[in-house]
Amino acid sequence: MAESRLLPTVSANGAYNQVRISENFPVLDRFFGRGQVSPEQELYSATFDAGWEIDIFGGARRRVQAAAGRAEAAEAGRRHVLLTVVAESARNYVSLRQSQEEAAALERSIALQEDTVALARDQDESGVGTRLAVERSLAQLRALEAQLPPVLAREAAAAYRLAVLTGRQPDAVHRELARRKPLPSPPDLVPTGLPGTMLKRRPDVARAERLLQAATAEVGVNVARLYPRFSLTGAAGSQAASFTQLHATESGTWMIAPGIRWAAFQGGRIRAAIDAAEAGRREALAAYRSAIRESVAEAEGALTRYARAFQSRNKTAGSLRHLEQAVQLARDAHDAGVVSFLEVLEAQRRLAETRQQLAAARAEVLIALASLNKTLGGGWPLKASSG
Repeated sequence: MAESRLLPTVSANGAYNQVRISENFPVLDRFFGRGQVSPEQELYSATFDAGWEIDIFGGARRRVQAAAGRAEAAEAGRRHVLLTVVAESARNYVSLRQSQEEAAALERSIALQEDTVALARDQDESGVGTRLAVERSLAQLRALEAQLPPVLAREAAAAYRLAVLTGRQPDAVHRELARRKPLPSPPDLVPTGLPGTMLKRRPDVARAERLLQAATAEVGVNVARLYPRFSLTGAAGSQAASFTQLHATESGTWMIAPGIRWAAFQGGRIRAAIDAAEAGRREALAAYRSAIRESVAEAEGALTRYARAFQSRNKTAGSLRHLEQAVQLARDAHDAGVVSFLEVLEAQRRLAETRQQLAAARAEVLIALASLNKTLGGGWPLKASSG
């Protein structure tokens, strides 16, 4: 629309008029009386009108720049929404798989605790154990069972949020993702790139930059109003009293009218509009600088969170390996008659709890990765690691 202001406008018109003039019309009444002029008249016309405002002082061109900046800002806003939807979808998918792994770990812990309760009861009945040990093991079993419903509810909630984000029916998404699968592995390396490249990828920075471009152009639009505006209009066509004479050479008409318009005095309105546009430009510049600062801070924070989550996951995985060895040693010691089976069950329970912690740590890495992807503006491929 803005670019069309740089081009001439051409319109075609066709008309047919039939009128009857009063025979008592002053001046013409004597012609009617002599029969020289009929009071009923017909007029056929076909014309082409053209107009062009010559953009000498650049007002229209600056208007095009402002419109382009606003259009690109709207596109950057669309990309920001899309990136947010992708990041939220990834986060909720990770939350769903994390809940499934935690539920599986809790179910293993519950099964082991049920074995512990059965063993405590057998020892109590045989006189080796005490009733206190039975009650303690039962209390721990009920505590583990109480942890399972919230985890299952969190899984369902994540599925429903994914349904909203993907525009699908909640029950269908829940059924599709009900079969448990492990969490995906994060990439070995995140190609963050250079800070300048990151700033170009971020939609919010791009939007702020385009709005600054539009605001700067608006200043030029208002400055151009201080100068004269030149225009050129014209028309060409034919007029005749009958349709058959419309194409005759004698029926041709034309008109050309160059013009100039200058707002010589506006009571300070144009100057005030320039000041307002300049204030808008300064505001857009401040917003652009703020967007750059915020993007750098968010990127540094997201990188730090991702690195710390990676370290926590590795330490938890190391703890899990040691506990797996401890469980094996406890089983060997029990087979040798050195320790009781209760110690084996306790080692297995700790192993199940650590598996649950590892699921949470792995999920935190992936959630931090999704946040990092959003913070860096997306646009870079990821290759999952083999670990």
